[in-house]
Amino acid sequence: MDVEVKFDKKGLDELAKALDSDKLHKQAERIIAYHTADLHTRSQRKVPVRTGHLKRSGIAKTDLERLEGRVKYSADYAGYVEKGTRYMDAQPYLEPALNEVKPALVADMKKLNELGG
Repeated sequence: MDVEVKFDKKGLDELAKALDSDKLHKQAERIIAYHTADLHTRSQRKVPVRTGHLKRSGIAKTDLERLEGRVKYSADYAGYVEKGTRYMDAQPYLEPALNEVKPALVADMKKLNELGG
């Protein structure tokens, strides 16, 4: 059970139109890359470590052409640790990190939208 968070421009139609400009698209690429790396770093600090396998399974990927960033933990038990089970309490690491990164990401994208609009 993988755990994954994805940033993308879906639902931001005004911004998507504005990003037709190469300059704005490059700025959006930098924003997505920065916040994807920040999310990965913050989640790595929060992930519970017993053997280290879960922490090592974390990866950050960006598709800058599509303006997407993903942070994923691929250990078989990643979802169980994040969300818990009926036998085990949750030990969230990805969602709290996302909650820390999200306000800055939204603010940066709003600033970019203002530049393009």
